[in-house]
This record gives sequence, structure tokens and C-alpha cells, in this order.
Amino acid sequence: MITCAIHRYEKGNTVPLNPRTAVTWLARPLALCVVVAVATGCSTSNASTSPPSQDAQNCAWPLIVSAQTANVYIPDSNAFYWTQPIVADQHTTIQIAGRFPDARYVSLSVYTPSANPFTINGVSSSLPDYRIQPQPGSQNPWQQSAPPGGSFSVTIRSGATPNEANTLPMPAGTSSQHPGYLEYRVYLPAAGTASQVPLPTITVAEGTASRQLSACTTHTPVQLPGQAPGATPTPGTSGTPPVAAGRFYSRWAVKAPVFSSGG
Repeated sequence: MITCAIHRYEKGNTVPLNPRTAVTWLARPLALCVVVAVATGCSTSNASTSPPSQDAQNCAWPLIVSAQTANVYIPDSNAFYWTQPIVADQHTTIQIAGRFPDARYVSLSVYTPSANPFTINGVSSSLPDYRIQPQPGSQNPWQQSAPPGGSFSVTIRSGATPNEANTLPMPAGTSSQHPGYLEYRVYLPAAGTASQVPLPTITVAEGTASRQLSACTTHTPVQLPGQAPGATPTPGTSGTPPVAAGRFYSRWAVKAPVFSSGG
């Protein structure tokens, strides 16, 4: 059994959460579990896997999770998660370049093929908004009073060291059947919709060759594995209908599934 103290970061400060608030923050990482199940073709009962589609490997941000597409795991309808599968080795470098959006919270996080965050050489696989250094001539609105729209650049690579700004470690052991994951989180965008959030570009470098991934023409809405599109959910199940944007649901009595690293 794992026991943990729950805090959240708010513009550089660590803020303890009360139990009711903590439930919604604990639920958010579960969005990645849904993404992993879909991207790898997993079932919640039988762990059979198949490779992600070529589109998921060859264009930027193919997957999106939100309460409007997957109303499960105590969703916050103002939270949006774009996900990029990663297949790389120690010679691969990934560059993410974007602009600070007009939103309450933003982060970039990298996960192992088993959907776990990790730390290598003291470098965490998560980079919250207030730690993202802006490009020269730009400002980070989570570091000082500034309008959104400033530019940033973040690198994912092997051998990252703690003194490097805007650098995330590369997940090890990735393959076409078991990719790692890059997740771009945006909470409470000012427009109230994912369509108005500018997505960062992704450039993949192998040695001296590099290519920028084209933007995916569509962002596949993630559904629960085994749930047919348009199916009417059975009352009392987790497959409840999508919620309207701008509303917040905190289901204190809902029991979330327990994920064990012991298989």
C-alpha cells in the first residue's frame, strides 16, 4: 500500500490540499492511463497490445483526453490533455517549441511505456509552468506578471543533467509496441475550449537529421477501451455521458480503480 501527502504547485508555492480537493487532483493522472490503454490497444481486463498507428508516430499530438471525450475518473471539464507517443533511443532528441497559453496551469510531462513518471540523474520527467524558462525576449506569465503568448523551447534527451533548464529525460525501453508518452496538460484555458489552445511543435532529431512533425489533422478523442462510440452507458457504470465545457464534477463517492506496479 502506498501512502502519500498530497500537495499541488501554484506559481512556485507548494499548497497542501484538503481531501475533497485532492480527489480531483489525484484523478488527473488517470487520464494518461486511458490514453495508454487506447494507444496500445490494451483492454482493462486482458493486457494484449498492438502497435500505435502510423499516424500516432508521424504527426504531432494525435490523442486528446477531456471530460467532453471521456467522462471518467472524476473529470474536471476544464482540463485538457494532449498526448504524443514516443519511440526513441539514446541518440534521439525531441524539441518542443510553443507559446505560453492563456490558461490557469500548463505542464509538459514524459512517461515510461508503463505510464509512470520517473527521475533520472536527479531530473524529473515533469516540467510545470512556473519552471519553464522563456526564450530570450519573452516572458513566462507564471514567473512574473506578463501577458500570454511568450515563446518557450523544451528538450527531451538522454543524459539530461539537473543544471539544464527546460530539459526532460528521455524514457528508456520504448518501441513501436511499447512507446513512451509526452503529455501536454492545460487547465482552465481562457477560451474554455481546447480548440483555442495553441499546441507546441515537435521536432525529432536523430544524429544530424531532424524533422518537424506535421500537426495531426485530427486529435483522436480517447474513449474507454471496449466502449463503442455513441453507445448508451449502463446506469451506474463509469461510461457516463460527456459533460458540457465549463462545468466541474467532483464525485467524492466514486471509487477509482487501483493500479498496481506488481502486475
